[in-house]
Amino acid sequence: MAENENKVDEFYKAAMSAGARDNISPRARLEYYPGYYAADVFDPDGYSFEVVHKASEWAIENLLKFTNNI
Repeated sequence: MAENENKVDEFYKAAMSAGARDNISPRARLEYYPGYYAADVFDPDGYSFEVVHKASEWAIENLLKFTNNI
């Protein structure tokens, strides 16, 4: 679990630099729910690792309010 989206991005960049293979590049994964941001890589042995930041319900509610008012 990452503390923010930037940490997910940092994990992905570091993993790729260390020889991991891309499975899912860092992005919002709205198919799970709003506020789910993740990246997934395969390590050199083929194991999949996902790092995720999950926005709080409060943050999601306020983001939805904000975007509805635009």
